[in-house]
Amino acid sequence: LRNSLRTQLSLYNSAGTLLASCGGANWLPGTSNCFLEKTLPKAGIYYVRVSDDQNVQSDTNYWLQIGIVEPNEPNDTFGQATQMSYGQTVSGLVTEGDISDFYRFYGYQGDYVTLLGVGLGLDVYNQNGNYLSSNFEDWGLPLSFSLPATGWYYAEVYAYAFLDPVPVHIGVYHLTIDR
Repeated sequence: LRNSLRTQLSLYNSAGTLLASCGGANWLPGTSNCFLEKTLPKAGIYYVRVSDDQNVQSDTNYWLQIGIVEPNEPNDTFGQATQMSYGQTVSGLVTEGDISDFYRFYGYQGDYVTLLGVGLGLDVYNQNGNYLSSNFEDWGLPLSFSLPATGWYYAEVYAYAFLDPVPVHIGVYHLTIDR
């Protein structure tokens, strides 16, 4: 949640029972934004209440992001990269607390690959961790190129933070690697 409020988030089940809340001491460092992570006990209807921690009565805009916790964690470094294959699609989540995820795939010299990571940044590295390509200039668009050698490659999906230390493009993503 990113806004101008001193946010208070409260999560309720369909019966109105409070399951979790954040605000005040739970704000993200250096902000008045709160981040709430909760594993839901079962499928159903849930409610989120967004309010001002100081109960100020004023109109304001805020941004609320609700997502999944990805099953591939931890995959935040080259050493933790989740293995993928051509044609496979994975889903994940980047947040202010987890701004990048790494995946690895095996490719052959001359393979023309396309990586599609909807809405987020993509960088590709060779098996030695050397940078090869990015979709930075064409943010959120597919990244296509020919592999220079046979071996392992790494794809990093990351939140975009242009001239801002706090990522502004965060959320759920889907990554597909095609040949």
